[in-house]
Amino acid sequence: MVISAVPQVDPTAVRLRGFGPLGIFAIVVIVASQLLAPLSAVLVLIWAKRSRTPWHEIGYVRPRSWFGGLVIGVTLGIAFKFLMKAIVMPFSRC
Repeated sequence: MVISAVPQVDPTAVRLRGFGPLGIFAIVVIVASQLLAPLSAVLVLIWAKRSRTPWHEIGYVRPRSWFGGLVIGVTLGIAFKFLMKAIVMPFSRC
């Protein structure tokens, strides 16, 4: 028995990744589901699985440094909080 090392081409997966009718329909459904945020996230993951799109192509990659990401996230969070207080708080006194 010979096992082929060449992956099988799935025509539906190819059409889902393209800008043909099926690909555009998938994009429209995912964008339209933005009203229910968890639904759109699930639909994107289902699309990625069905279209055989690698995780790294949709942005899921490991950070180079977990500590660096944490420091940047905390710093940006604190800056955002001060910025919102400077912008929103003056309007709440009106």
